[in-house]
Amino acid sequence: MRNNTIRLLLILFAFYSQNAIAFEMKQLLGKSSQDTKILLGSLFYHSRDLVDKEYREDHKWDNFRTAIGFTHKGWVAYYFYTTHRQHSFTLGIERNWYDNVKEKTQSHIGYRAGILYGYCSRDISQFQVFEECDENSKYHFTPMAQVFYNWTYKHIGFEIATAFLMTNASIVYRF
Repeated sequence: MRNNTIRLLLILFAFYSQNAIAFEMKQLLGKSSQDTKILLGSLFYHSRDLVDKEYREDHKWDNFRTAIGFTHKGWVAYYFYTTHRQHSFTLGIERNWYDNVKEKTQSHIGYRAGILYGYCSRDISQFQVFEECDENSKYHFTPMAQVFYNWTYKHIGFEIATAFLMTNASIVYRF
């Protein structure tokens, strides 16, 4: 009798643990965004601006960049002009961890993950970015991850997003 009770408890524990892990993974991965929105223009801030005063003084107006992004039901495409004056684009997915949808306002916290193309380097294993591509360097695809918060009133709002080395703010139009 005692062995059967222990066996039953172990089975229940294993079943509960497996379901709890699956539930936590679903929350961690987030749910696919069902929005369609356009992100326009960006104010970029590089983390190197914190430590490189000379660069910050020489490039203080470089923080305003041409950028346009489009998201549709969990997919994202984004084009922007880099600090090194290179055209770049990103393709990936968008997932939400938190949604707060009310009658006139919406706010979302989530992430984007995908592939970034447009930074030039000589060796992808030791990724160093150069301002201009030459015969010894080339463009590479690199992984991209970004955490974002956006808020809209009716259809217009703003978004703040951060990635490894930079933070940006954009205007959002939600359809």
